Amino acid sequence: MSYVLTALAMIITSFYTKPKLIKRILPQYFTPEQTHLLEIGIGSGLGAITLAQHNPAIKIDAIDIFNPKDHSNNSMQRCQQNLHSAQVSEQVTVFEADMRNMPFANDTFDAAFAILSIHNLTNTTERHKALTEIIRVTKPGGKIVIIDFQYHEEYRQQLLNLGATHIKTSRHYISVFPFLKVIVANKASP
Repeated sequence: MSYVLTALAMIITSFYTKPKLIKRILPQYFTPEQTHLLEIGIGSGLGAITLAQHNPAIKIDAIDIFNPKDHSNNSMQRCQQNLHSAQVSEQVTVFEADMRNMPFANDTFDAAFAILSIHNLTNTTERHKALTEIIRVTKPGGKIVIIDFQYHEEYRQQLLNLGATHIKTSRHYISVFPFLKVIVANKASP
């Protein structure tokens, strides 16, 4: 019975409270000067749509491998349709790419963010590769925002080991199940 209740809670929050929470909290982490962003694991497009609608000057490059096991109905076509419907497709460019090996030059993005994506990597080594890539493609001083429901301390420690600064972890957001935390850091400046 508890499995059914857990699944029901996840479904309800996935469709109702998670979008409201993301729309409420995500924009607060970025400044108007941060106009070239990277989304790691765009999925259906919620994060990119939220930020593009919040700041019309923003340009977002987004990656995903579009694995339906990670996110139901996950596909490039669905993501593109959502971006078009939200009238932000001119602001968001989507690439089919792996977060462990991104097709971008070093120090490209003003900021990078990942919403419920890094945990899909199966082990610490793979998640470390992804965080290393995120640091690599973010400009010095650039912001990194990770929203996830697990591995918070692992992310924090690995970001610290990679030289990130100003690392902060939020309280749990309990309006979504499983509960989410936000890890925010800056890539070190030379």
